[in-house]
Amino acid sequence: MRGGSPRRLTAGDTIFFPAGARAEWHVEDYIRKFALIRTPLPKPVIFAKKSYHLLKRLVRGGGAANPVPAMF
Repeated sequence: MRGGSPRRLTAGDTIFFPAGARAEWHVEDYIRKFALIRTPLPKPVIFAKKSYHLLKRLVRGGGAANPVPAMF
């Protein structure tokens, strides 16, 4: 075994496996597992997403904390 010792998980426990982690399971009774697998977005996609949301806020008028009143 590399990098850890055996652990007993019970109902309601949560465990995180970082990318590339390996685990061996010994299941004594029936269990139900729920897994979320998330792949981080590439940096250019994150930048594009943030830029889009910023532009969207600015177009809707919600981008400024203290908007300048309109002069008529």
